Amino acid sequence: MKCVVISDTHGSAGGILDQTIEGDRVGCEELAKAIKKIRPKFHICGHIHEGYGTFDLDGCTYINASVNTHQYKLRNQPIVFEI
Repeated sequence: MKCVVISDTHGSAGGILDQTIEGDRVGCEELAKAIKKIRPKFHICGHIHEGYGTFDLDGCTYINASVNTHQYKLRNQPIVFEI
């Protein structure tokens, strides 16, 4: 049996899929450090709506799965991934 660690938080990790429409980076630096230490295979978030998408770094796939714009209008497709 294979074990896969997945991290799921509301907010984004600092510097990863955390850029607002104004261009500010608003993710949590402490969360980024914790993810680096724990080393999950996936980290899923969605609070920063403008950061929608995926990003791979150091063996972790970061997923900002927000389907809404910053004005809460449905825009993005759900992100589907396999474990």
